[in-house]
Amino acid sequence: MRKLCHRPWFLPILFLACLIGFSCTPSGDDDSAGPGDDDVAGDDDAAVDDDSTVDDDTATDDDTAPDDDAQPDDDTTLNPTCQWTVMDSGTKIDLYTAWGASPTDVYAGGGIPFETNGVVLHYDGTTWSSSFSIPYLPVASLWGASSTDIYAVAGGDIAMGAVFRDDGSHWKLAKIVWMSVLSSIWGSSPTDIYAAGMSAASPSPLDWTAVVYHFDGQQWTKTLLGSWLSIFYAISGSSASNVFAVGSDFEGEIAARFDGQTWSDISTGLSTMPETSMYGVWVASESDAWAVGDNPDDSGESKVFHYDGSSWSPQAIPAGNQLSGIWGSSPTDIFTVGYSNLTGNCVILHYDGSSWSPMKCDQGQILVGVWGTSSCNVFAVGSGGTILHYGK
Repeated sequence: MRKLCHRPWFLPILFLACLIGFSCTPSGDDDSAGPGDDDVAGDDDAAVDDDSTVDDDTATDDDTAPDDDAQPDDDTTLNPTCQWTVMDSGTKIDLYTAWGASPTDVYAGGGIPFETNGVVLHYDGTTWSSSFSIPYLPVASLWGASSTDIYAVAGGDIAMGAVFRDDGSHWKLAKIVWMSVLSSIWGSSPTDIYAAGMSAASPSPLDWTAVVYHFDGQQWTKTLLGSWLSIFYAISGSSASNVFAVGSDFEGEIAARFDGQTWSDISTGLSTMPETSMYGVWVASESDAWAVGDNPDDSGESKVFHYDGSSWSPQAIPAGNQLSGIWGSSPTDIFTVGYSNLTGNCVILHYDGSSWSPMKCDQGQILVGVWGTSSCNVFAVGSGGTILHYGK
C-alpha cells in the first residue's frame, strides 16, 4: 500500500540533519537539476550514461519468485471467461505501480528504500523480466504516452526525486529534483506530463508542502500547493484540462484540480482529522472522479470517495479493508486494491456503476497498485513481488 512506500518518514531524519549542520536549502530554482541534467530537463542529452550504475540488464532473483501455481479464487466474476491468476514476477521486491502500452507491453515498478534497488519489470504477453534497475531509489509510479515514451518516478521516501524515461531502446535520466519526494506521475500527452509529491518550500526543515512538477516537452516547472507538511500521493486525469492530485496534510485528506489554467483546492467533503490520507485517484470526467484513502471516522479502515463536480462524498464499501490503488476502464467498471484487516489477505473491490463488491483474493500479500486496458485485462501489484492478472 502507499504507506509502505510514500509516507514521508524521512522528515524527522531531515530535521535532525539540519540541526547538526547539514544544509536544508533547496538546490537552485524551480527547474533545479542534479548531475547529468541539462538546462532543458527531460532532453535525451540529460541521460544516465550506458556505463553508469543504472543497469538496464540487472535481473531480479528467480529463486525468490512467488509460486506460479497459486491462484486466488474469483468471488465476483464480472465476465465468466475472466478470472484472477497469479503471475510469476521473478522477484520478491515490493511492487507499487503498473502501466502498459498494450496487453502485451506492460511495466511494473517498485523497490524498498535503502534495502533494494528500484526495479522496473516488463511483461511481453508471456513472461515478466527485468527492464531497469535504479540503485536504492524505489520506483513509485509509471506512466507512458506510448511504447517508446515511458516515464518512471523514483525516490519515494528519500529527499531526492528522479524522473527516468524509456525511449523504446533504453532508460535514461530525464530529471533530478533535490529536496523533493515524487510519488506519482501522469500525463495527457508527451508534452503535458505531471509528477506529484512534496518539496521543500524554504530552508526550514519542516517547511515542506505538496508539489506538482509539469513537463511541457521542453522543461519541467514547479508549482507548490497545499499547506505545511502536505503531500500529494497520487495524480491522474482525463484530459489536459482535467487533472486531479490527492494526498494529505496535518489536518486530513487534500485534493486539488487543474482546469488547464490554474490549480484549485477541491477538498470539500473530505476529512479534517489528522493522519488521514488519500492514496489513489482515478478520473472519468470533470464531475466523476474516484479516490481511495483513510476512513474519516479514523477507524483504521479505508474509504472510497466520489467527486461529483462540487464535493467529495464517502461511498459504501465492504468493511475491514485498507485500500491504496484505484483504476477504471469506465465509470461502471472500477477496481480498487489493498489488503484486509480481518484476514490479512489481499483485497480487490469492483464497482459496477451502482455498488462496490469484493472479488476473493486469498494471497497473503498487500496489493498496492492496479491498472488495466479493459474490463477483462487488469493487473494488480503489491508486496513481495506480487502480480495478479484479471483476464481470459
